[in-house]
Amino acid sequence: SLLNYRGISIVSSTAMLICSLSMMPFFVLALWCLPLIDTRRWLAVPAGDMMGLKAVDWGQYLNVLFWNLNYWDSASLFSGEVRDPAKTFPRAMLYAMVMVVLAYFIPLLCGIGASDADWRDWDDGYFATVGRHVAGKWLGGWIVAAAAISNISLYCTEMSSDSFQLMGMAERGLLPKAFAHKSRYGTPTYAIVLGSCCCIFLATFDFSELIEMVNFLYIFAQIIEFAAFLKLRISADKVHRPFKIPLRTRGCFFMLLLPFLFMLVMLYLASAKTWLVCG
Repeated sequence: SLLNYRGISIVSSTAMLICSLSMMPFFVLALWCLPLIDTRRWLAVPAGDMMGLKAVDWGQYLNVLFWNLNYWDSASLFSGEVRDPAKTFPRAMLYAMVMVVLAYFIPLLCGIGASDADWRDWDDGYFATVGRHVAGKWLGGWIVAAAAISNISLYCTEMSSDSFQLMGMAERGLLPKAFAHKSRYGTPTYAIVLGSCCCIFLATFDFSELIEMVNFLYIFAQIIEFAAFLKLRISADKVHRPFKIPLRTRGCFFMLLLPFLFMLVMLYLASAKTWLVCG
């Protein structure tokens, strides 16, 4: 929270540093696993389950997958702080997408291929166990430390986007004007305080429940964004935009149809507790 108070440039520099530090042990893990990989393990499925689909907890799997790959729209909140966003944002999104896919896919393939553990053993923090098995305690401890500091980066970046969003809403009269107050560093002071209090409260929830609740609320925000996007495409198609998706209105509709249907599935899989707390 203090880093966010001091300014977005400090948050971005810290996030870049932590990203590099947190990815290093997984790079080492992948290299260490290469000579130990048995590719047959990649296709192993539970006994009596030909396709390996019955044993999957689809609700939890899809929620974790959705949570790990969402919030790309949060970058738009910093467009006023970016030089030439029309060129910078598409390029940054492409690079980030490639990095995210590789950062998940490569260590996972290497870890599964080098470990003879049963699929049921793969739970929270199992990469650290794989690191200890293939290289020793030093790599397992390094992975745990990297996971810890990566959470700091996640907290900082999420706090930054949320606080600027609250400030923007306050400036447009959608929230009390107090949230538009800026510190001497140009950061939204009271929005950061509110975000910090919310994080302290949410820390009391179970991680799986928290992911489902966050996804539940995010889905409704995404549906509103999709609707606003299509409405502006129809009603203000000729207005100049720094960046415009190179599709006609009908093409944009079909582009959004698949993610919209996926979000409906996510809502269907949500638990009764999530509907009660968030609905």
